[in-house]
Amino acid sequence: MKHNAFVTIYGSTSAPDPSSNSLWMDLGEDPNGSVLKSWTGEKYEPITKSIEHELESIEHELEELSSVVESSSTTLEGLSSIVEDSFITIENGVVDNDFSNGISGWYGINGTLSLNTQGDLEVEASGLMEESLAVSDIICSDGDKIYQKVKVSTDSDSAESLSLGVIGYDSADEEISRVTTATIATPNANQEYLLEGMASIDIQAESYQLAIYQTHETPEDGDLSITTVSGTEKVLSINLTEAFGHGNEPTLLEFKALLEKIPTTWFDESITISQKQIMDWHLALIRANN
Repeated sequence: MKHNAFVTIYGSTSAPDPSSNSLWMDLGEDPNGSVLKSWTGEKYEPITKSIEHELESIEHELEELSSVVESSSTTLEGLSSIVEDSFITIENGVVDNDFSNGISGWYGINGTLSLNTQGDLEVEASGLMEESLAVSDIICSDGDKIYQKVKVSTDSDSAESLSLGVIGYDSADEEISRVTTATIATPNANQEYLLEGMASIDIQAESYQLAIYQTHETPEDGDLSITTVSGTEKVLSINLTEAFGHGNEPTLLEFKALLEKIPTTWFDESITISQKQIMDWHLALIRANN
């Protein structure tokens, strides 16, 4: 024989007799009846929360999550695509960036290129112009963001500046744009300087070159040179748009934080960054912004 079971819930603004009502709908807390209480043997305790309180709690949690997401300039879409790929590959776009093939792939403008006994690249100014340059071809397009780094020094007491940047040329090899990545004004002779920064390409050119250049107030000649220092700090030029996608490029500070997760300060051709290194990087960014 089938029996039907019934549970009676007493609704009121004051607590009922627990001997006859173990469940109580507290209409005093919520007239809509969302607060249900059960007799524990000593008193009535709520077994549901009010709808308003629950919604407030959810809204607060969403606000906290939103603040974490907005604290980093890297978009969620960009982070998600990187994680889904499990790893990313970044390329050093400079040909012969350690000068192991001599000066192959490098060109002097208003100066003569050579390697010194330490294997460093030098450019001796011709004295015909107010600047001398060492340049090397790189691949990029309008809208790309390029990270660049190099250590330089000069033996000139009259140098006005040492700079690193990207030069764009038209089909006739005429300079039509120059983006300076980093510069040192009035450098001291024979002192090493780290030039590091981000170049945002703002014009579509026929070709592009990384440029290391030295300027003077007037044309100079003699033993004036730009030296890229040998050792671990050789030339780096990385197209962040190509590696991360347009709109997902990290800022300079964010990318420097990623390089700290890589066990080298310089690499030739390309390097693969593992998923673990990417996740460590993401965690470091979130912690730094909170």
